[in-house]
Amino acid sequence: MIVKQEMLYWLAGTTLLIIAVMSWRDNHNPRRVTTGLFWGIYGLLFFIGDWTYQLIGDRRLVNISVGIAVVGMALLAGCGGVRLGRYSQRTVQQREASAKRLASRLFIPALAIPLVTVVGVVFFTFIPSIQQQLFGTGNHATLTT
Repeated sequence: MIVKQEMLYWLAGTTLLIIAVMSWRDNHNPRRVTTGLFWGIYGLLFFIGDWTYQLIGDRRLVNISVGIAVVGMALLAGCGGVRLGRYSQRTVQQREASAKRLASRLFIPALAIPLVTVVGVVFFTFIPSIQQQLFGTGNHATLTT
């Protein structure tokens, strides 16, 4: 199976649409409709790809539409339309106990990101056959990582 970059866009778009639905359903958020609209537009933009150019037939029109959507998102966020809802958070004591329990392991995810990136770039650069099997021809190691 070849992993394509557009699959990652679809995953991100699906995640953002789930966030949009969760925002719409959050009764504690005073701006739940506009917050959901913001995340919904953001999620839909991730689904727009090369197939949209073929469907619409005019690249310029698609690009202008995406630009208008981005400006709309900026206006929604800039005018206070995106708010954080009320979620059940841990108490200060629970957070401190968790931080003491995890100690320096809290930094592992933050340190793993650059490490995995460097290892992936080096690995795919020196073993291009694996890169081609996973991601197809024409994808550079930095893009696939």
